[in-house]
Amino acid sequence: LPMIGGPRKNLTKLGAGITKLEGGSLGYRYDDSYKAFSYNGNTALREQDKYDASGKRALVMQNRVLFAPNDFYSKYYRIPAIVSTSDGSLLAVSDARKKHIHDITNDIDIILRRSIDNGRTWSTPMTIAKGEAKYKSDGTLDCLNSIGYGDPAFASLPNGDILCAFIHGYGLGFTDNNKKTYDSYSISRDNGQMWSTPQYLCDKNGNKLSIIENERGNIAPGNMCVVKSGLLAGKVIACFRSFKSASGWRDTNGNYFLVYDPNNNYWQVLQPNVAASSAMFKSSNGTDDEAQLVEVGENKFLMSIRTNGTGQRQFVLLTMSGSTSDVRWSAKNLGQCGMNLREKANGAMTTFITKDGKEYLLHTVPTTQASASGGTATTTRSGLCVFYALKSDVATGNFTWTKSLCLSDPNDYLDETAQYSSITVQQDGTVGILYEGYPQIIRIEADQVDADDNCDQGGDYLMRSIYMNLRIGDIIDG
Repeated sequence: LPMIGGPRKNLTKLGAGITKLEGGSLGYRYDDSYKAFSYNGNTALREQDKYDASGKRALVMQNRVLFAPNDFYSKYYRIPAIVSTSDGSLLAVSDARKKHIHDITNDIDIILRRSIDNGRTWSTPMTIAKGEAKYKSDGTLDCLNSIGYGDPAFASLPNGDILCAFIHGYGLGFTDNNKKTYDSYSISRDNGQMWSTPQYLCDKNGNKLSIIENERGNIAPGNMCVVKSGLLAGKVIACFRSFKSASGWRDTNGNYFLVYDPNNNYWQVLQPNVAASSAMFKSSNGTDDEAQLVEVGENKFLMSIRTNGTGQRQFVLLTMSGSTSDVRWSAKNLGQCGMNLREKANGAMTTFITKDGKEYLLHTVPTTQASASGGTATTTRSGLCVFYALKSDVATGNFTWTKSLCLSDPNDYLDETAQYSSITVQQDGTVGILYEGYPQIIRIEADQVDADDNCDQGGDYLMRSIYMNLRIGDIIDG
C-alpha cells in the first residue's frame, strides 16, 4: 500500500515464521496447493492456512525501517519514539545500544533521524545524548560500569521547542546506593536540528528531584502529554515509573506524576489531594510499571499502565484540582476497559480529531497473539494493534476499547514479534507510528544471543525501529 495508508479492503496476504535454523540451507517452495519454508529439504514451518479462493486477504502496510541491527555505528537498537514538530517535521529516536542489547547499565546513545516530507525520506542520524563506555583491563567492554542514556520520551511544547527525556546512569536493579539512576532531558529550539547538553530533572531551586535521588526509575518512553487546558495548561505531564529504592533492596512498583514547566524550565512532583504518606500512585493491581497519560477533558487525564496483574493492563482516570500553584491529583481505577492482553509491555496514546469534529483516543500496544501452532504465546510480545475509543466516553470513565488493525502481523494471529511503540499526528493529518519489531514475513524465534553479550534477552537483538503511516480511516471505519 502507499505510505499514507490506503483502503482497508486493499489487502494482500503475506507472512510466515521459522522456529529454528542452525546452518544448512533455507528454501521456499510454492504451488497452488502447498506453500512452505524448508530447511535442508525438510519442512520447517507450513503456512498457517491454504490459499483462500474467496480472496480474503490480510493487510500488509508499507513501512520504512529507520534503525536496524548494525546500521550506522550501533550493533543493536531498541525503544523508539516519534514526534511532530511545529514546522511539520517528524523526529524519530531510538536507543543505539552499541555493543550489548540490554538496558542500562550499558553504553547507549540516544540517536535521532529527521523527516521534512511527512516520513517519505529521513536524514542521516545525529546523536542527542552520548553514552560513556568503560573497559576492563583486557580491553573488553565493561558493560556493568558503562554509563549510558536510554528510553527516550518526546513532547512538542506550545512554544515550538521539543523536549526529549531519558534515563541516565546505572541500572534499575542495582544494589549500590552510590551508583545512581538519574533522569535527564534535552531541548531543541530548531525543530530537532540541534539539542542542548543533557541536564538532570531539577526543581525550581535547581536541585535534582528527590525521587531521582532516592529511587530508581524513569519517565515512560514514547510520548509525554502536553496539556492544552485547565490548571496545567501549557505544561507537560508524564509518569515516572519507580522500580526500586536507590539502594536497590526495596521494590516500589508505582508511578509519580511529573510536571515540566517550559516557561521556567523546572520539574515538580504532583501531590495527591488527600493526606498520604507518598505521592506515588499504585493501581488496584499494585505491581505497576511504565504508564502513559493523555488529556481527555479539562483537568482530566487517562492513565494507561503496564501491570503484572490480570490482563497486563489497567486504566485510571486522573482528576486535577487546587490552584495553578498547588495542583493536586485524585485517581479512579477503571480496570481493563476491554483490553485483555497476554503479555505486559509499554504502549502509546494520542488524540485525533476527525473532519466531522469527533475526537478519538488511539492506543497502540502489543496484544500477544495466539501462536502459529494454535497455542498461546505468553512470553513473547507480538501482534502490535491499534485500539480506539471516543474521547467523550473516556472522560466519563465508562468506556471500552475497540480493537482495530494489527500493524506488526498481517495475519493477525501469528507471533510476529513487536514491542514498544510511539504515535503522533502528522502535519498532513495522518497518523505516524514508530514501533520495534522483528523482520516482517520471516520471524526467527532465537533462543540465544551473541556469546559476547552475556545476557538473556531472547530475540531483542533482532529488533528494528519501523515507521508506518496511516489515515484515520484505515483505523476507524467511516
